[in-house]
Amino acid sequence: MSSRKRSDIWNHFIVVDNSKYRYCSQTISVRSGSTSNLSRHLKAKHVAVEAHNAITRDRSPPIASTSTGSGMNDAPSENNASASEKSDKGVTLMSTRQTAISNFVDFLRPIATNKSKQLIKMIVKEYQLFRNVEGTEFRKFVNLLCPGYNLPSRKIISSSLIPELLFNVTKLQVENRLRAAVAMCTSNYRWMDLYTFKKWNIENKVVAVVSENASNITAVIRNGGWRHLGCFAHALNLVVQTALQKILLTIEKVKRIVKLFKRSLHALAKLHQIQELMGVPQLKLKQDVVTRWNSTYDMLTGIFKIKDAVVSTLALLSHEQVNILTPTDWTIVEKVDILDMFNEVTNEISAEKNLSVSKIIIFVETMKQHVGHFNIDCILLPELHEIIQIFTAQLTTRFSTIKDNELIAQATPLDPRFKKYAFSDTNKADKACASLKKKAS
Repeated sequence: MSSRKRSDIWNHFIVVDNSKYRYCSQTISVRSGSTSNLSRHLKAKHVAVEAHNAITRDRSPPIASTSTGSGMNDAPSENNASASEKSDKGVTLMSTRQTAISNFVDFLRPIATNKSKQLIKMIVKEYQLFRNVEGTEFRKFVNLLCPGYNLPSRKIISSSLIPELLFNVTKLQVENRLRAAVAMCTSNYRWMDLYTFKKWNIENKVVAVVSENASNITAVIRNGGWRHLGCFAHALNLVVQTALQKILLTIEKVKRIVKLFKRSLHALAKLHQIQELMGVPQLKLKQDVVTRWNSTYDMLTGIFKIKDAVVSTLALLSHEQVNILTPTDWTIVEKVDILDMFNEVTNEISAEKNLSVSKIIIFVETMKQHVGHFNIDCILLPELHEIIQIFTAQLTTRFSTIKDNELIAQATPLDPRFKKYAFSDTNKADKACASLKKKAS
């Protein structure tokens, strides 16, 4: 093989031995100096690199040539007499090759890297299907916007464009952010693996792991030697779900009514008609989700707001599969304001863009006071009294040691809104402040 390599394709490969070269994880065999295998590998596996090479070749400047005036091809042309006279003196001449139109019109490029990058961003960030790029109408639409752009196939997108233009860049950004981080707190149990932490070089940066209190998860955290912080939102969900079991029959009746209006267009149209006649806003009923207790709260509050319209519509429909709510059921639905404070705490603790650990002690004390206010109400139904008692017992059981948690106790006085006022026990407040001073010294 000749030691002199003129092709630009050699810039993309490294030598493994005398006859094999490597660009990515694949090794390509080269014989007799031929670059065919290398070129085919770039075109098939690294489309972005091949497109960049094509654009670079199109934008390359005109080729410079020199002449000594001794050859027969140095005869002056009619349109370039002055240049011919300079060539007799050995001055460098510029080629008169006509400039390709592709140097001026970008949409005639075979593949535009920036357009392909935006395409894969749309697919990844909006969870689009790869097969969308092969849809007939989508291809027609793209052709109208940019006639010269050739849409890549789904195979090229998945195997080449996404790894080269998006995945590798994003991975590098994540690695840089993790490298610059001093401390970390993770809430995904899939991360709780020492091998994963070592892979990302963060095994010494994790200060706490937030998770539910399942025994298998807490065992992994304990074996890893990390501090555990129970998920407050998950514990609060269990508290409310336990209390709602006492009014489960009423909730099931409301669910059937909402399901009727969700599935029957005739019933929904009749409800809208009744609402219009009564002059009330046409509010949409919401169905609850088993894993989210506050969806049950939204369902109960929503149906009570249009109580009269719902009762009138059900009387006209006389639907056999729906049990009409009794006055007792409507009283229970009306007293759903017992859950108001729990709903506000759930929404506040579920915030993603601000820290909430310093609010936990405040939230627990506020919910206890809220439940205590209803506990002295003597005119509540027996079912509601049972709910109040369950709330009181559950809040005491699940959050009795919340002030003894080192992370929560130290985070609370650091919040300038609360300081020591979040603690009902001054001894625990002084203990938290003393531990902070000890760490700072």
